[in-house]
Amino acid sequence: MRFLNELQLSFRFYSRALRFVEEHGLWSVFLLPALLQLIAAIAVAYAAWSTSGYLVDWVFIQIQGADDTNSFGSVLKGILLIIIHGSVIFLYLKAFRYIVLILYAPIMVRISNKVQSAATGREPGACSGRYWYGCSRGARIASKNLVLELLVTLGIAFLTMLIIWIAPLAPLFILIAESYFFGYSIIDYRNEYFEMSRAESRQLISEHPGLVLGNGILFNVLLLIPLLGVLFAPPLALIAGGLSMNYLEKRKSLLCSSDPSTLIAAKY
Repeated sequence: MRFLNELQLSFRFYSRALRFVEEHGLWSVFLLPALLQLIAAIAVAYAAWSTSGYLVDWVFIQIQGADDTNSFGSVLKGILLIIIHGSVIFLYLKAFRYIVLILYAPIMVRISNKVQSAATGREPGACSGRYWYGCSRGARIASKNLVLELLVTLGIAFLTMLIIWIAPLAPLFILIAESYFFGYSIIDYRNEYFEMSRAESRQLISEHPGLVLGNGILFNVLLLIPLLGVLFAPPLALIAGGLSMNYLEKRKSLLCSSDPSTLIAAKY
């Protein structure tokens, strides 16, 4: 029940994140990320389409030779085109998410700092060393999660070849894995702001799997919205993840120290 409640909470905080941005006049935090994400999306889309095209031609030549004038050859090439385009675009979509988390870590840290400062009134440290530590930490965690996610994805793919009836469920398992690892990376930015060690952050995240998973799932859903998803989903996920974790931590503190009726105070 707690898992489902946190899953639902993570979804609700996406709309709360938009209200928070409006209340604190933070719309500017979307501008630079949107521009850079648009550039990254165009580059990734072009690379995915070009790569899949080359793969289709190469595979078709290996199977049937260069002559594809007969009807069977055309049908076969069409099927290969769909399968390979889909597979390559899927892999590049994974790459896009982690491009945002790894290459744009300095921007993500700045957004997290601004949001948490507005939410808590606690100013981040002025030390540039601390800022760059946050950037490198975010990039390292995202890189590690990318490797783990790919290993899990390959494991699921291998399992579906051994147990055929699992195959229809494979996309769901892959979505769960990639959503969790993305949500983990996102929420760690919030934890780093509060100067939690990586071990402390990992412990806190492990206590709220529903929140982490829900943040990643809704991010993946928003990413499917043409253009708008690519431009605004990553910073929105960052804001929603940070605020939702703030809520749970404040709620826990109020439950331990006062009457449950005061939970209304745990807005952010």
